[in-house]
Amino acid sequence: MARMIHMHRNIVAVQQKLDAALPEYKQLIDGMEIEPESPKSLPSQRSNMQLLAKHQGDLSDNFTKFVVMVSRLKKLKPQSSTQLKLVKSLISCKFGFYSENMYEFRQLKRRLAQISPPEILQEIQEMVDSEAINSACLCIGQLAFESLHLCTKYEMDVQLSLAIKGAAEVCEADLKENVDMRGKEAWEEHKEALDVFIKTQLGERKRWYVRPSRSRSSYYGKSYVSNYLMRRSEEIVGQIYLQLRTRCADRQFEKSKEALTELKDTLEGVAKSQEANSQLPWQ
Repeated sequence: MARMIHMHRNIVAVQQKLDAALPEYKQLIDGMEIEPESPKSLPSQRSNMQLLAKHQGDLSDNFTKFVVMVSRLKKLKPQSSTQLKLVKSLISCKFGFYSENMYEFRQLKRRLAQISPPEILQEIQEMVDSEAINSACLCIGQLAFESLHLCTKYEMDVQLSLAIKGAAEVCEADLKENVDMRGKEAWEEHKEALDVFIKTQLGERKRWYVRPSRSRSSYYGKSYVSNYLMRRSEEIVGQIYLQLRTRCADRQFEKSKEALTELKDTLEGVAKSQEANSQLPWQ
């Protein structure tokens, strides 16, 4: 029950973000609406496009995160019929929230497409695409450093770390191509900013994606850490992939999506094998 309560708190936190962001996104779209005979309104709209693109990207990310978190509830193992009913009710309730609000989000995007000139829509999507590949690069890059640190610290096989690093390099190549294409900043400056951000994240343990329990690490040793690292990496890579896929068109960043898919499939296979052959806790 304690784990379910913790998971529910995290789900509610994301749910509250969605509840707050959807009305703001609608308000921004309302501000974009112009009369057909008023082309002079376009320049003033452009100042809101970056904010609109950010809201659209953040909403997509949080909807993806919400689905991933609710899906984890299915992995719980209730100890009684009462707990089983509670878990099923919770899952049903949360997916109902998702369906209702995702429908509204899609309707708002359709409305935006109807009221905005093609060049405005293209600019907004380009901003969303750029933020999406940038975010994916930051996340997979940080995960690569974290996995290498844990593999080194606990003297584990570094194959997992190398696989993550390989996917990170593919994402970085797509990001570089995007930065160069947009031509708004030099790649060297952008890369330096990425490295600084990741270094800052790694400087505080609470910002790490993979934080194995210290007590369990001490008690079970590297078997627990390896199991935990594999399962957390599987979840994180899956979420990165879903966020990139839902934010961007199919033709965008195909190499990154392919690399993340291959890594995700590999992690899922190894994680299932570990789960079947080990009784160690990984949470």
